[in-house]
Amino acid sequence: MDGTTIVILLFVMLCVGGVGAYVYYVNMKMEEAGMGQKNISGKKKIRKKDKTSWSING
Repeated sequence: MDGTTIVILLFVMLCVGGVGAYVYYVNMKMEEAGMGQKNISGKKKIRKKDKTSWSING
């Protein structure tokens, strides 16, 4: 590998690491704010709107 390839590879790795760190940071802030709470069972609550079925034919 030449110098240009190494620089590009390091830049891409830095970008991926930065995005991962940002996602982790936002996730921690959401948990602190109480937005990240899940149901005890881990399932979504079924709403009446979710139960309706849609038909392509109308």
